Amino acid sequence: MKKVLFVLLACTTLLTACKKNKNKNTAEKVVGKWSLVSIRDNSFYSNTPHVTTLTGTAFDYIEFLDGGIGTVNIGGSADLVTYSVVGDTKLVLDGETFDILGISDNVLLLYSKTGSATVYDESTISLKK
Repeated sequence: MKKVLFVLLACTTLLTACKKNKNKNTAEKVVGKWSLVSIRDNSFYSNTPHVTTLTGTAFDYIEFLDGGIGTVNIGGSADLVTYSVVGDTKLVLDGETFDILGISDNVLLLYSKTGSATVYDESTISLKK
């Protein structure tokens, strides 16, 4: 009986010791290649929204690499970019600050708004892995 308990205890210890920590922080979740789902831009002026939506293709993506560099490839044009994650709520992409509205292992939703209360530009970027 002691041998059985010892084997069970040893197996439990080995299994729990080998588990990886799956609790990634925001900066770790951002790293990787994200397919573009859509970009929704709204230029609000003259009391009227002017909305355009770009739907991503299979070739459109944003890739965030370790070290704060990455690639944005939209419409066949690839550009090197810099980025940083500020806290768990903001992502600065080539100088433009986005609020992180949502992030999981396979969905990233970014939002940016600049201007005043009556004249502004806002962008919502939806990405998936």
